[in-house]
Formats: sequence, C-alpha cells, structure tokens
Amino acid sequence: MKARAMMVAGIFLATLPAVGQSQMGEEMVVGSCFGRISSYSTPYLEKAAKSYEAGLKSVNEGVVEASITYSTFLRVADPQLDLSDIRQELEKVAVSGRTPALRYKAYLATMVFENPQAFKNSLGVEDPDGSRFFTAVADQISKALLGRKYE
Repeated sequence: MKARAMMVAGIFLATLPAVGQSQMGEEMVVGSCFGRISSYSTPYLEKAAKSYEAGLKSVNEGVVEASITYSTFLRVADPQLDLSDIRQELEKVAVSGRTPALRYKAYLATMVFENPQAFKNSLGVEDPDGSRFFTAVADQISKALLGRKYE
C-alpha cells in the first residue's frame, strides 16, 4: 500500500508543473517559474490529468487535496481538455471524501468544472496550495446564490 501511495505521489509530483495558477493576458501562466500553458503539449497535459485522477483515488489526504487543487487549475487553464474522468472522481470525493475539507474542496471543484470561464479571475494569485483560490471560488458561488453576478 505504501509503495502504491509513493508511486502515485511520484507521478503527481512529476506532472506538477503542468498546471496554471495565474494569468497574463488571455493565456494562462503555469506558476511563476514554469511558463505558459501553451508551452506544454496536449499529451503532457493528458498525462498530468491521468496523474491527478489517480491522486484523487489515493488514501493519502494530502495527495487527494493537491489533486483536487491542480486538476481544478488545469480545468480553468485549458477548458477544452477532456477531464470527464477527473470530474467523476471529484463528484465521488465531494460525496464520500475522508474529511469535510476534502468534500468541500471537491464540491467547489465540481462547480468550477461546470463553468471554468466564470472562475478564471480567481487564478490571479500565486497560491501553491490553492487555499486562496478556493476561498475566491466559494465567495463567487456565495454571491451567485445570493443573486449577484460573478464579479
């Protein structure tokens, strides 16, 4: 079991640079030290997506949380990429995740997956763990539920 968790974590870390957290113009930037989303090939992004999907199935809560965060960043950075398998896993975590924090982040992630363009501005902050991003997403959802448009 430990070997599998370590393998998933290794694959996850190897593909970590594939995900965007901030934007410059209309093109997503993949963190301050990794470059633009367009600098990664589609097969590389698909490989990253498979790693994030595996991470969502991990027994390690940290791996699951990071997979939620980075798969969500990837969805916003490249809405055209097929992430339907990740979405299914996120829905499972949102219902039966091991902790309330995982379930809540997964729920927020599913909202982002529904309409990634609405949350594009939430990626503007360098935030490696995603906490500020998910706070911004929750704020936008709250405003929408109260009848105010996304800002």
